[in-house]
This record gives sequence, C-alpha cells and structure tokens, in this order.
Amino acid sequence: MPDIQEIAKRIVLANVNGELTPPLSESLSVADAYAVQNACIEFAQTYEGLPPYMPRLYKRRGYKIGATSKDIQ
Repeated sequence: MPDIQEIAKRIVLANVNGELTPPLSESLSVADAYAVQNACIEFAQTYEGLPPYMPRLYKRRGYKIGATSKDIQ
C-alpha cells in the first residue's frame, strides 16, 4: 500500500519548488488517487513552511462529473 501522506507531501513541495516528482514505483487505485488529492489539500493547509499563497491553490472548489452518455445527460 502506498504512503499517501508522503506522496502528497512530495507533490505539494515539488509544486512549490517548480520541480517534477519522480514516477511512482507502484500503481494507485482510484481510491488511493482520491486519497492523495485530499492529502495534498490537507498538507497545503497545515504545513507551515509553504509560501503564503500556496494554501489558496489547494482548496476544493467543487466537483466534476462526467456526462458523456445520453442516459446521464
């Protein structure tokens, strides 16, 4: 099982430093990917070493839905 908190920390800090993160050595499930997304938001809101503008970039602003099939539309 991947360390969700560590992945989130690497993503946010790479964003701050303008760097790329190395590829993960294992695949993430959809649930893990959503957990990483939530952990990035949490990390950016609570980590004190970030620039002042950073927490504003990591906020949930809404949800996206896919409406590509006629039944769902």
